[in-house]
Amino acid sequence: MAATVAATGANVIGVDIDLEKVKAVNAGESPLQGQEPGLAELLKEQVSKGHLRASLEASAVSGADVVAVCVETPIDPTTHDPSYKALKAALAEIAPVLKRGALVSIESTLAPGTMEGVVRPALERGSKRTVGRDLYLVHCPERLTTGKLLHHLTELPRVLGANDAVSTRKALAFYARFVKAEVHPTDWTTAEVVKTAENAYWDVQIAFANEVALISEELGVDAYRVRELVNTCPYRMMLIPGAGVGGHCIPKDSWLLVSPAVQSKPELIPTAREVPGEHGRHAELTREDDDPGAPATRCGHRDPRSVRPLRERLCRLARPQSRDERRGLHRTRHRPRRIS
Repeated sequence: MAATVAATGANVIGVDIDLEKVKAVNAGESPLQGQEPGLAELLKEQVSKGHLRASLEASAVSGADVVAVCVETPIDPTTHDPSYKALKAALAEIAPVLKRGALVSIESTLAPGTMEGVVRPALERGSKRTVGRDLYLVHCPERLTTGKLLHHLTELPRVLGANDAVSTRKALAFYARFVKAEVHPTDWTTAEVVKTAENAYWDVQIAFANEVALISEELGVDAYRVRELVNTCPYRMMLIPGAGVGGHCIPKDSWLLVSPAVQSKPELIPTAREVPGEHGRHAELTREDDDPGAPATRCGHRDPRSVRPLRERLCRLARPQSRDERRGLHRTRHRPRRIS
């Protein structure tokens, strides 16, 4: 995001606690591993022009008109409750140095109610200013897929949560600098629900596809052919069965969505969280003979005349991972498709 905004002519400072990443950016090198088309060239160009630099110090943002916060928001692996250690630390660092009238955009994925209950109080307490009068605050969660960062950053529609007109106006002007698609304004909580719901939707759909695959295998039919024929019916878009849900977004965002829902007591989404893992433990990949170059064939196919079962020790992919780790998943042949 920093390089993309810098390319619009803005002076951008990236702040990170990782010294090696800061050094890499200041040297004009991408700190990300894996393939991100155009990113290395864009970053090098903007650093060479003096439009982009990185720092370890939050004080570097003291004169900024816009501050975007992009930090991890994991869940507790035991309780599934949101863990906002990184978010709170970032807010505590930037709040005292924010200038009057600055716009703060939280791009991290949040459980509904976090903007009101965590972010606003932290900014107001740390800055001694009032959101909506002295500071302006929005929630514009990122929509990115590994390997397509620049494309998705500029081409996908965005949801912009703001609770006052000035914040909305300032944020729309900022995102219009680099987002070519429509930016949809709404309030903080709606934006929080939308982001977590769009990933929970994917999670539930993956769980459905995997459960149908298990049923198909038990009945001796081809799950992939079942999917193909289901999708001949209008408005049906069944996903490809796979080994489970990976990445650091989808496995946790379902829990973020349901975490504040006390009265409604959600059942479907938490139940769906269990299905991908069960399928991951069960998954059986088959390939032609022992040729490592042969494509993976149908899950559960047991015709000894054509394929030999190859049982992979597939751990649950539903675990927090870094973006660099997730790049490896994009090279596998047998996986559910996902976006984050």
